[in-house]
Amino acid sequence: MVFLNGKFLPIEQAMVPVLDRGFIFGDGVYEVVPVYDSAPFGFAEHMARLDRSLAELRIANPLVNPPRELVEKGGSAVSAVDNRWLRCDIKSISLLGNVLARQVSADAGAQETILFRDGKLTEASASNVFIVKGGELLSPPKTNLILPGITYDVVTEIAQAAKIPLVFRDVSEAEVRSADEVWVTSSSKEILAIVTLDGKQVGDGRPGPLFKRAFQLYQQFKARVMRKEAVSA
Repeated sequence: MVFLNGKFLPIEQAMVPVLDRGFIFGDGVYEVVPVYDSAPFGFAEHMARLDRSLAELRIANPLVNPPRELVEKGGSAVSAVDNRWLRCDIKSISLLGNVLARQVSADAGAQETILFRDGKLTEASASNVFIVKGGELLSPPKTNLILPGITYDVVTEIAQAAKIPLVFRDVSEAEVRSADEVWVTSSSKEILAIVTLDGKQVGDGRPGPLFKRAFQLYQQFKARVMRKEAVSA
């Protein structure tokens, strides 16, 4: 028998939802309690160990689209050393490194953790990163050190169509910290301006003009694609 979601079930009937974080991210803890003559053995001790594991991991809720107020005012981010494995380009279920990086920003009350490896920007814990410097949009190229995001590709397409200068190259940590604008992009965040990094103001501390333009273009692109899909359906 398996105890799942408040019910005892035969093991063949116990199903984990496909959106369960443990299935998608490899993000979870577990405990095994032996039972003798219908009595759990060491139950309190097992529950104490489970509580400790949960407290140490601090599993966060899945990300959702940022509220309008956050989009208009911009979000905050903190930085961390990118100490994950070297195949970050694979969207695998073992994303504990990303989860722990995201926890850094959650603990700080920020929206993201921007990662640097050997003095260079890679990505954020759950999104790609673009910066604006001197009117030019910069982002790291697709390598094994970043996950190539779908929204990353959409932003690329939008920028190229709008003739926004866009360069993919190594971006130094110093360039990020002195950028005019910093954006994070993902399916859930769409495009979000970061207005503080490690407590220091980015640009003038407000979402910048290029962000506002790109955000509007993204909304138009999204509406156009959704209309096409609705028609084809």
